Amino acid sequence: MWKVNLVLADIDERYIESLSKFIRSSYTNKFNINVFTQKGSLVNYLDSSQGKIDILMITPEMFSEDMKKYNPGITILLSDNNSPDDLNGLAGINKFQAGEVILDNILELYGGVSQNAKSIVKGSKSTSFISVYSPVGGSGKTSISIALSVLFAKAGKETLYLNLETINSLPFFIKSANIDKGMSNLLFYLKESKKNLAIKIDTLKSFDITLGVNYFNPVDCSLEMDELTEFDIGTLLFELKEIGKYDVVVIDMDSVLNRRNLAILNNSDFVVVPVLQDILSRFKLEVFERELRKINSKEGNTVGHKIIPVLNRFHSELPIGEFGIFDKELCVKIPFEKDNKAFLWDEQGINQESSIFNYVQQLCKIILENNHEDRKGS
Repeated sequence: MWKVNLVLADIDERYIESLSKFIRSSYTNKFNINVFTQKGSLVNYLDSSQGKIDILMITPEMFSEDMKKYNPGITILLSDNNSPDDLNGLAGINKFQAGEVILDNILELYGGVSQNAKSIVKGSKSTSFISVYSPVGGSGKTSISIALSVLFAKAGKETLYLNLETINSLPFFIKSANIDKGMSNLLFYLKESKKNLAIKIDTLKSFDITLGVNYFNPVDCSLEMDELTEFDIGTLLFELKEIGKYDVVVIDMDSVLNRRNLAILNNSDFVVVPVLQDILSRFKLEVFERELRKINSKEGNTVGHKIIPVLNRFHSELPIGEFGIFDKELCVKIPFEKDNKAFLWDEQGINQESSIFNYVQQLCKIILENNHEDRKGS
């Protein structure tokens, strides 16, 4: 197995050993790490080293210009000062930051000089895409998407919640600790350069430790989402599958039916379609099916067999009517409840005691069972 040869050098033994331990624990078996706290020992190692050094990460006190002759893949100065005048034209990272921030910076810098950086974040998981789409506005797409994400995570699945709505409601449910990175950065990188996109995906996502779910912070301005094309969607989803980092990616979508959303639906393994119990919802569902059939006849893509229809805010005393789509009947009925336990969110954030989890659990089970059958068949 190919590994990144990383040399860490700092006279602060306690600090450099702690950083080394953190990197090893974060990316098991991805790095060969050698640690030095004395310049003489470091120089002797560099003189005798037979293999190429991919990353030399060193404090200014231990660095000297003649170390450039060893031609490391990249030299990073680990400093307490980010001023370019003090970095000798080299890349620099402020050492007094959280370990994950330092590691993200290392990956980004190394990703800029080596295609091999993708191997660091690459996993071996087989990723399933579950999109949550409805032609009916206000049908509970985001609540169901987030509940699904939480339940998959609780089932031991590495889960990414990917909100691709123009108006992103994620901040209503999750208060992020780091708003300096997220979807805006990812979209910019997706547009400007495809090199080492996997590194960007890994360093720009956030993680909610309470829910166990990965996610991207929303764009800075909703108009940025207008620039996302079907090609961009295809590239992003392809890379998410290629890196094998997630078992499940739950995609929260807008209610419009455009080429961008069609690209999501066509790349999905399952399409959860929540609707409401009224005449307008039934009409929009019929229009959605009719439009998909037209598109399928022209372009050859099929979505119908992936659809899992869900009736949200179900009133037992009201008639249901015929809510099937593509000859599929309603799989799950999530009842309307007046008590507070029905709400997915409270003042503390996600309410994991919400009754919606009991019903979305049925949906989660359907997906897991069908996914298992599909993989066994293939």
